[in-house]
Amino acid sequence: MMTQQEQEVFVSIGAYTHVNPREVVRLEARRNYTVVHQVNGRQTIVSRTLKWVDQDLQPHGEFLRLNRKDVVNLRYVVKHCRNNDLLLCDQTRLTPSRRKLRRMKEADQV
Repeated sequence: MMTQQEQEVFVSIGAYTHVNPREVVRLEARRNYTVVHQVNGRQTIVSRTLKWVDQDLQPHGEFLRLNRKDVVNLRYVVKHCRNNDLLLCDQTRLTPSRRKLRRMKEADQV
């Protein structure tokens, strides 16, 4: 019998789109669309803003909004580089905004 933590949870992030928050590496804003990047390399475009997709996924994982364009799943941050970039498991480098960087250092999240 599976425990509640082991059960796969799928979150609705669009009219017909469901994702497992554990498999989401990052979210990328493109105007009124959001690109969902998953661990398996799959990219899904959703016709919802980054703000709304982020709000839907927040209760289901450790997601952090880095800047106006990017939200990252902290589970997939591999390295915090010298120039304050974050290196993700898919070899993507993301730069947090100055304000978010200050908050991250204060909270010691990275």
